Amino acid sequence: MVQYYLDVNGTKDGPHDLLSIMRRIRAQKIGPDTGIFVDDAHESVPANQINDIALFFSRHNIDASTPRPELPAVSLHTVLNDSLRFTFDHNIMTVFAGGMVLLTILLAAGLIDVLGPVIGGMLSWIVFVVFHYIFFICTLRIYRMQPFSIDFMNQHLAPILPVLLFSAIVLALMMVGGFFLLVIPAVVVSVYYIFVPFFIYDRHMSMVEAMYASRLLVQKHNRHYQKIFEILILMHVGCLILIFPIPLTLPMFTASLARIYEDLSIS
Repeated sequence: MVQYYLDVNGTKDGPHDLLSIMRRIRAQKIGPDTGIFVDDAHESVPANQINDIALFFSRHNIDASTPRPELPAVSLHTVLNDSLRFTFDHNIMTVFAGGMVLLTILLAAGLIDVLGPVIGGMLSWIVFVVFHYIFFICTLRIYRMQPFSIDFMNQHLAPILPVLLFSAIVLALMMVGGFFLLVIPAVVVSVYYIFVPFFIYDRHMSMVEAMYASRLLVQKHNRHYQKIFEILILMHVGCLILIFPIPLTLPMFTASLARIYEDLSIS
């Protein structure tokens, strides 16, 4: 299978398959002049000069001028089946999830002992949401079949860490505030801003921009997906309370969101 790499300031970002390239063209992340390396090529070529990719630009132009069909209804069963398959195919994610939970528990024990149950518990929850957001991005990258490397850490993850951390802190506090008022407001906050880390990673948005984009995307497709978001979040919260299922359910949860995000990104 031919693999493609995006030319990002002279470095290769990838590999990407044709489906991934098509999604990025539809999302306007790849233009006709975007440089792409084909397999082991040492020089990049403009995307519109690669025959298999050039076809997508003509299709994109047609799609832009004609009404898009409504998204077909998607079932929670399908989403969960796909996420379970993803988790078994990439079982290293369960190890990372388990390590994340263990580290959070150890930090929580220390913070609560030093700062008390209220402040210590609040800081522990913020740390856990921060870990969640980083796990989201790692899952999305693996879902797209992109490798991890020092270049990814330095060029993609490190530049967005300040925005990612600040967003995680703000939304963690919003969820706690909603939970104390009533469970429903906390779920509403979680649903509306569920794609914030993806938008920060994909489009280098600020926190406010990412929150706005996430809310718009959810509202646009709430007919087909909002119930799924709500059920996924409630299931995830239940697993968080039990703690022990998290190494398995966290990769499933983030893979479900990555799958839905990719579906909605091309709609």
